[in-house]
Amino acid sequence: MNELDLLFSRVFDGTATEAELRALHEQLRTNPEVRAAYIRAVDLHAALATTDVLGAGNIVAFPIAAPAAPGWTRRRWLAAAAAIFGATGIAWWQYGRRGLEFARVAQNAGAVLRRGEKLLALGAELPAGRLTLAQGSLGLNYGRGVELVIEGPAEFECRHADLFRLHSGRMAAHVPPAAVGFTVETARGRVVDRGTRFALDASTEEPAEVHVFEGKVDALGRHEAGAGRTLITGQAARFSQGTTAERELRDAAFVQPEELPAVVAGLKAGQQARWAQWCREIQADPALILFSQLDPARLAEGGLTNRLKVLGARPVQGRWPGKTCLEFVREGDALKVDVGSERAWPELTLMAWVRLDRLGEPYQSLYHTDGWGRHEERGDATLQLGQVHWMVVGNATMRFAVFGNAQPGEPKLMWGDSQRPVLPERGRWAHLAVVYEAEAHRMRFYLNGQFDSEVRQEIAHPAVLGPAQLGNWNLRDRKLSGRVDEFAILGRAFSAEEMQAVYAAGNPYA
Repeated sequence: MNELDLLFSRVFDGTATEAELRALHEQLRTNPEVRAAYIRAVDLHAALATTDVLGAGNIVAFPIAAPAAPGWTRRRWLAAAAAIFGATGIAWWQYGRRGLEFARVAQNAGAVLRRGEKLLALGAELPAGRLTLAQGSLGLNYGRGVELVIEGPAEFECRHADLFRLHSGRMAAHVPPAAVGFTVETARGRVVDRGTRFALDASTEEPAEVHVFEGKVDALGRHEAGAGRTLITGQAARFSQGTTAERELRDAAFVQPEELPAVVAGLKAGQQARWAQWCREIQADPALILFSQLDPARLAEGGLTNRLKVLGARPVQGRWPGKTCLEFVREGDALKVDVGSERAWPELTLMAWVRLDRLGEPYQSLYHTDGWGRHEERGDATLQLGQVHWMVVGNATMRFAVFGNAQPGEPKLMWGDSQRPVLPERGRWAHLAVVYEAEAHRMRFYLNGQFDSEVRQEIAHPAVLGPAQLGNWNLRDRKLSGRVDEFAILGRAFSAEEMQAVYAAGNPYA
């Protein structure tokens, strides 16, 4: 315990001398860091509790309970607090109203705090105590130039300029050299920054994870001693049973500080309303086979609802504040889909909004029909003709395969590949689409509404769907890591103009 903490303890237990109180009074008046340290000490020793969370410009009440020191009554402690703060003009209720000087709102993407449910104005200071972000994303300018993004749902606490506590949810941080040592605590461990970009995921009951995008951090499990494990660019770890264990980097799992302004601009431009209108239009399309927003509460419209089943994939925030989608992380996370195999489709359009991690796996599985391998079980290859597989391959391009097809001069190639990589740096929402026309012997790929490439096929069977899986199709090489926010299948070929309109209506950025 340092000298300042010892002084705080003597103030709380009533043993501080008059000279010490005067010295502390002067430090509180002139030194913001000492004031912040005293607030933390009161939070710890005085059981300070937040009763409400309101937007900027509202008074936030913080009832004060007396410290548990023997013989130290609430009235005596409050008198001491008033004596210390009275001359400086900083009463407790005034501090609560003013908020924390080191935690200011920089960006607000539909952020809603519990109870008050009011949007925080830019520049507003966050109040002390535990806060709940019900939905949306909140960008903070933190102490010493630290930039934070918290994504709802989340619970967090701004402890002081060098310490942030993440009770649950996700956060991303950009820490400049001036703030080296910035620390984030979770229930299962803490992360000490060494000048970097990193993120933490404590959004489930699973062990919390830390991911390093640039620089390095020290990750220390709750039961570990010393400095813990040092992680550098491209590495990640989870806090498992009080210690740290390696895991794959999930570079698209977090909203980064540089992404948030575009999200805010998209909301202000009315993108969410345009998307809602498009949803109504697509559901009225007579060629619609399946449209799912990947919300576990309502996987699909109409009679198909009972033909979709979530396997392990967890609900997380989608492209819009308050919208839920599915995240695929573990082996076996998938969505079982069965749209029927009663007919073959000479034309097919598949579309999805995705946020995929850059993994080293051979494939990222988007949509795989189960019938592809039936001939191995029944000895009848005709059962497979027209079965479709859609994926992202190792070089980050799309691949669409139809069983039994063949490219000119390449009878064994049943697939075609797009040309442009589909995974932008650090992960952003991307719209992927493929249009298949059997009679025209071609497939066309689109990325973010723009035509990418066309692949001709000498043999082109009509597409067959039936039982299929979105996500991890098997446990060997057809995996998926990331979020899927929306998925649609239509039994007709979309034009280039229609695909541009789909992207324009659903793009969360502006």
